[in-house]
Amino acid sequence: MQTDDIAEEDYQRHWDLLWNTQLGIRYHMHMQNFYSKFGKFVTAFTLILSTSAGAAIIATTPEVAKFAAFSAAMLQIIELVMDSKSKTSLHTSLRQRYINLESELSQYEHFTITEAEKFKSIKASIEVEEPPIKFSIIEKCHNELMKVHKLDTEDKQSISWFRRVFGIWYS
Repeated sequence: MQTDDIAEEDYQRHWDLLWNTQLGIRYHMHMQNFYSKFGKFVTAFTLILSTSAGAAIIATTPEVAKFAAFSAAMLQIIELVMDSKSKTSLHTSLRQRYINLESELSQYEHFTITEAEKFKSIKASIEVEEPPIKFSIIEKCHNELMKVHKLDTEDKQSISWFRRVFGIWYS
């Protein structure tokens, strides 16, 4: 097939799949990093409080000791409910699957409808395992991809400061 015979829709099908795949890679990278850092923070914080040096520091006043013990307990409860270690593992796995898909997509420049359906099916099998999307993070990833591909900034998503700071905590 000559380049002249390739319809614009064939290129667009490829671009759409590639864009969504790269969006998935970035999204799961951010989520993996968040859960990993949170889990490490909780572990480090409770480890410090459980050592003799930490105990000596917090034992200076009963109020400090109570606050530190309460803080450690609350963080452990949040960690238990959040289960950051398994979520880190999940997002690592999903990111790797998207990377594998991107590798396959990079072998093409355009798709027929049939070829696109094959890759959409692979993408759908990844999406089935995804937890609910945190839209503030997906918007951030969208803006990052706009920058990476040097696309028109008027299509960037507007993200309020509140969503930039706290968006990871809610969906």
